[in-house]
Amino acid sequence: MRAHHLFPAVLLLAGCGTDVAGPAASLFSCLLAEPVQLDVGEVVQVAGAANRGLCLEAGGAAAEFVYIPFHGDAKDAGPLRIEVSGAGVDAVDGPPSPSPVRPEPPLAVTLRGTPPRPPVLLDLEFHRRLRERERRELEPRLRTGATGSPAGDPDRFPAVRTTAVPEVGDLASYNVAISCDRSDDRTGRVEYVSDRAVVVADVANPAGLTEADYRHFGETFDTLVDPVAVRHFGQPTDIDENGRSIIFFTRAVNELAGTVVGAVTAGFFWSGDLFPEEATPRAEACPGGNQAEMFYMLTADPQGEVGPAYSVEFIREATIPVIGHEYQHLINASRRLWVNNASEFEEPWLNEGLSHVAEELLFYARSGLAPGANLGYDALAGTPSAVDAFNQFMGGNFTNYARYLGRPDTASLMGIDALPTRGATWNFLRYAADRSGRPDDEFFLQLVNGRTAGLENLGETLGADPLAWMRDWTVSVYADDAVPVDAAYRQASWNFRDLYPNSSVGRFPLRVIPLAAGDVETLLLQPGGAGFPRFGIGGADKAVLHVEAGGGAPPAALRGSFLRTR
Repeated sequence: MRAHHLFPAVLLLAGCGTDVAGPAASLFSCLLAEPVQLDVGEVVQVAGAANRGLCLEAGGAAAEFVYIPFHGDAKDAGPLRIEVSGAGVDAVDGPPSPSPVRPEPPLAVTLRGTPPRPPVLLDLEFHRRLRERERRELEPRLRTGATGSPAGDPDRFPAVRTTAVPEVGDLASYNVAISCDRSDDRTGRVEYVSDRAVVVADVANPAGLTEADYRHFGETFDTLVDPVAVRHFGQPTDIDENGRSIIFFTRAVNELAGTVVGAVTAGFFWSGDLFPEEATPRAEACPGGNQAEMFYMLTADPQGEVGPAYSVEFIREATIPVIGHEYQHLINASRRLWVNNASEFEEPWLNEGLSHVAEELLFYARSGLAPGANLGYDALAGTPSAVDAFNQFMGGNFTNYARYLGRPDTASLMGIDALPTRGATWNFLRYAADRSGRPDDEFFLQLVNGRTAGLENLGETLGADPLAWMRDWTVSVYADDAVPVDAAYRQASWNFRDLYPNSSVGRFPLRVIPLAAGDVETLLLQPGGAGFPRFGIGGADKAVLHVEAGGGAPPAALRGSFLRTR
């Protein structure tokens, strides 16, 4: 099978591996099948047993390849252990591959030439438990069959708090127990009211934030966060009929004990606040909820009166990205519950990925730049507003994606809620939106307003097999801005191979596995996980890559891609 393509292309093989069984590769396959010859940038994709013994030919000039095995199964499938070996392969010279776990990239990626941001360790365990509790405790309270919005149907959700707009100085009690059954009431004072937000401060908060700070948060919500989120995700509900979302700065968030010393919860949203106090045709009651669209935010504590010390400057910098992140969660849940009549909440991996997309969308709005421009260091460094916006809104996404790149086999874009998963899911969603050719607002609006969840919701939005797109995405992780490949294997919005070396990370952190003849590399692929063994072939030579799973042929869920890189 000889390549005769003027442009990079993809070849598909499936079902008939020809190599002999055994833990190590041999060139026997090259006697049984015509060798595959690829041009630089060309991809051949295989599935199942066809991963086992593909014969490759260099074609007269020394060639380099990367093999990308992808565990393309549902997220609940178990891990897949594979052994990869090669016959006729040469080790490829190059920089050493980074460790899969350490050294970790900096906790906040910043661009070269800008001050480093203070390290922040997020308490993801709290958010993981919160999203899991929502699906476990709140989903059974949903009642399918009712239709219409709560504002237009008082029998579905009667307004329970107020029809008047709050005023500065008003006091209200909010249950911060995050429970339908328990109470931990805190008194909040209204500090600022904008067109779209009510900014409230716990009266027991440590001194720190000022009237000007609360005004800044409310005004920025109106001018940046709300218009960006509503355009891309949809209008939130208004169950308390005040026309606004409540931003509650409370020491209750500071009091949350992290599972890791020094970890911080910067803010959160809880779907229980959207449930009624008394049962309706659409939902059973959640008496402990606050019956309001609201989020809970970390407050300044310069002296560490409550727990770890958080300066006013830190709260000023961190608050808007966190609000943007949590607002997607609020819109997603409120529309599933009261507008789209969904029977389930979004799966955590996709829900969190969408909230990280929300942060990216705030970057575009603040910087004046747009997706699809393959942004590199020069484009950002040449625009001061873009540098500031990147460091505020994109540092977290780049940090999380760097963590994924350091361990792409044991991490997964469909995994449990962890930083590498968040980075991979955000990156895949950006890739998918760009590849779809649809405007961002159209693409993400459909995804957020789906009635199904996870892979099913994603497939309906893509109009294609999401696992096939994920396999293609793994190729783009390696190939983008490194090899001239077809558009399906490019990431159109960001030039990561330029930005990471020009950031506090200092290098492109993808873990690539050098493969030499006689090596047997073992990978434990999570569902959605991938590996990147790299090898060369002499100019007049042939080579075979041999892949086994537990001593036998790989299952159909193993979807492999061979990319010629040189």
